[in-house]
Formats: sequence, C-alpha cells, structure tokens
Amino acid sequence: MSKAGSIGYQDTFSLDHTTFRVLHHDTLYDGIVQKLDRSGWKDILRFEQLGNHNNYFTNKDLNADGFNDLCLEWKWDMDVFFYDPTQRSFRSKPLRLSYDWHLLDKEKRLYCNYQQTKTASAVSEFYTIQNFDKTVLAHIEFRSMVSDDQVLDKAILFRGQTMMGKIAMNKDAEFDYVKWWRDHYKKLL
Repeated sequence: MSKAGSIGYQDTFSLDHTTFRVLHHDTLYDGIVQKLDRSGWKDILRFEQLGNHNNYFTNKDLNADGFNDLCLEWKWDMDVFFYDPTQRSFRSKPLRLSYDWHLLDKEKRLYCNYQQTKTASAVSEFYTIQNFDKTVLAHIEFRSMVSDDQVLDKAILFRGQTMMGKIAMNKDAEFDYVKWWRDHYKKLL
C-alpha cells in the first residue's frame, strides 16, 4: 500500500490479467475500488467505514473458483465481493460471511464458520457457495447457561429448522467446531 497524495492510500493488484486498485482515506474511512481499462481508471465499487480497525484483503479465494475475491472485514464478519471472471470484475453486491470460516472440501465447495457473539450463545454453519450465493446445509446452535451467559451449556445440530440432536461435548474443554464439522459433514450430505 502506498500514499497517493490527495487521493489517499492506494493498493494496486492484478487478477485475471486485469489491474485494480483500492483507494481509501485514513481520515474519512471510505474507499473506492477501480478497474483499469483503455481509457483509464473507472470506479466499480464504493464502500464506507473501512477504517476504525476494519481491513480488507484481496488474496483469498472464498468460493474456491480459482480467483481471489475482495473482502472487507468488520468486527464479527466480512463483506465479500466475489470476482466474476465472465465480467472480469468484482460483483457489485457483497455476500456477508463470518470472519471465522474454514474450507472443508474444495472440490465440493463446502465450508464451516463460527458466528461470534458477546456471549457463549453462538452459531456455526455448514454451507456451500454456488453461483456466488451461500446455502446453509446445517448449523449448530451453541447455547449458554441461563445463570451465566459466558459459559457454554449445550450444542444442538439443526438441518433447516429441524433439530437433529444434541452434540456431545466436553464442558471442561473448548468445543472445536472445525474438527466436529470435518468429522461429521459427509454424513449430512
């Protein structure tokens, strides 16, 4: 990233033989994504509030299609602007994904995540991304104790709105949701 005078900071990168840049001001916390074409730089995306401990990255392929995507990180999650190779540009509508995600199966484009909250009650999803959309296949609801919302009490597996059952867990150890999904996701397909 380099300072670019009055336009603020710029981060230039190439993807699929196309050059892009992100421009942002550290005082305004706004940003513009531009694409270089024969006539110069063209604005393709605008976003606000990039600053204040938020960040972006362009080096991850979140839908496992072979192209890196543009991700704006927020406190608990992120907006993903998928790269669309048919347009040689980023899609204008973002998909909101959890900040904490893991690829389970690249070939089938299967992922899991954890939706952080301020209490022990939270959600972990098992999902796929196809055609730039997320489809949740199952999820785990983590529920805190009634007497202390910082202590995890139970984990329940759901498929859609249907409860599939309680998940056995060691209450003296942190629940490893990634390991659980890796061990069980094939049974849910």
